[in-house]
Amino acid sequence: MIHRNRDNPDSKLFLKEVRSFFDLTEEIEIKPSIWKIIKTPKFRQLMKTLDTLTALCNKYIDEALKRIDSDNEGNLTSEENKEKSVLEKLLKIDRKIAVVMALDMMMAGVDTTSSTLTGILFCIAKNPDKQQKLFEELKTILPNKDSRLTI
Repeated sequence: MIHRNRDNPDSKLFLKEVRSFFDLTEEIEIKPSIWKIIKTPKFRQLMKTLDTLTALCNKYIDEALKRIDSDNEGNLTSEENKEKSVLEKLLKIDRKIAVVMALDMMMAGVDTTSSTLTGILFCIAKNPDKQQKLFEELKTILPNKDSRLTI
């Protein structure tokens, strides 16, 4: 979703809400809080964030289902001898489970990516010689400040 649609409002909203989710979770779960007794403003904000993330998941699950249903050549739908997609399997069990699993996968992807990048940046910051080498290599790949990085 994000890689191909960097400027898509949904992608930006997703990243904003994931950041909010982690910040609020820290506030509520790590720091002392009375949210289990009284619904605090931070708790309400976290619930709103989760509702937004769930709505985004539902939207993209619906879009995936439409693509699967409209696939005339059978490239996306399960054929007799083909393994069904995870989404198709989960939807047969329960749509709520499919949404929860999609949310888990997206959150895990963001969390592990941010942790990895944090570690990389820390290591680069601690090793100025490696930082300079990386800078020189990047200059060959991206000669201008307007150059696009493609995968």
